[in-house]
Amino acid sequence: MTTLANAVIGEYRLLESLGAGGMGEVYRAVHSRIGRVVAIKILARVEPGLRLAERFVNEARIQAGLHHPHIAELYDFVEFEGRPCIIMEYVDGISLHDRIQQTRAGLPGDEALAVFRSVVEAIAYLHERGILHRDIKSSNIKLGSSGQVKLLDFGIARDPSSRQLTMVGGCVGTMDYLAPEQIRGKSADARADVWSLGVLFYEMLTANMPFAADSVGVLCDRITRAEYRTPTLSSPLSGDLMRIVGRCLRRDAAERYADARALLDDLPTPGRSPPARTPVESRLRSDSRSALPENWPLLGAGLLLAGVVLAGFFWKLRPDPATDSPPKANAEQALPAEPQGASLRLVRIGTIDGPADIYEDGKLLGTTAIVFEKRYPVGAHVALILKREGHEDEHVEFEVRQIGNEFLAWQLRPTGRQ
Repeated sequence: MTTLANAVIGEYRLLESLGAGGMGEVYRAVHSRIGRVVAIKILARVEPGLRLAERFVNEARIQAGLHHPHIAELYDFVEFEGRPCIIMEYVDGISLHDRIQQTRAGLPGDEALAVFRSVVEAIAYLHERGILHRDIKSSNIKLGSSGQVKLLDFGIARDPSSRQLTMVGGCVGTMDYLAPEQIRGKSADARADVWSLGVLFYEMLTANMPFAADSVGVLCDRITRAEYRTPTLSSPLSGDLMRIVGRCLRRDAAERYADARALLDDLPTPGRSPPARTPVESRLRSDSRSALPENWPLLGAGLLLAGVVLAGFFWKLRPDPATDSPPKANAEQALPAEPQGASLRLVRIGTIDGPADIYEDGKLLGTTAIVFEKRYPVGAHVALILKREGHEDEHVEFEVRQIGNEFLAWQLRPTGRQ
């Protein structure tokens, strides 16, 4: 996207780019007459057949009705050269992600608890209004220079009035923070936001991601098993803080806090004794499948897609043999049964927000208008190229595994975006 610095939108002059996100670019701007400094988010482009504009309007509609001290305020919704723009409160400071990286070992317990409480208060406010944020992460939280904590980016938030903008069997969000049910393509509720809050709190306390891995497949596997190492913290509240993280990160959503309000009520505050533990909390981390050995190495927090929603990655939907049935591409199309003893596995390929052409060895295989399906031999190394006019070619590679079928999905980046 070409920089728009010094352009004029309504009464505002754009001063500088603050960065690009999954749907557009954000600028710092100033009102020409009253001098108010704001942030303006501009949709990257409006293209026929894509739903980015619908998501953008949905974001503005949801944020316009929110008034909370820990949520960035929306001031106006306008158009610039045919593209919608969100004009919102500008928070002068650094992101929580940057603050965590400054510490190298995690925030001090008292600071982490104070910031986390502010974030949970904001999410509780949303949950009480039937709103799911669905993209809670440290880069979407700003720490103002005067000490305020602000939740940003409602680009994939959903409320009861939101239209269905995600294909059935898919998921949205940032990979490191997705709950097990989202990885498996199931519908998510407030407890998925609670899971993301647990990941965030762990990141704040340790400067590491609980499920960090060097491949998407391993990351998905660790998330679906809720496998993470319990760190040793120096804070006097460390036992209670990790108990809270543990309850947020339960594999079974029914064992997590029901919503952010329940989590908020359980957070310790100065001068208040920790609440008594419930039977469910008392057995947290006792399941051998949910904890890794102490010598299991913590990997770096950096992974594919941090800061970009579903941009150029794939995930595998692995059914839980005990409870899940294989995911569907859409309401009518069920996954074909696998022949007894077959050496082929079905790979279903989809794209978010519009079709793309699929090429293999220079030949056009088909399109992802709905979901493209092809069977590959077990162990095959597959290299594909996804093409769409006006977007960067997406080169993807994967190996077909012995167990289960695969559902792979991507979102292509528009050309010219960093």
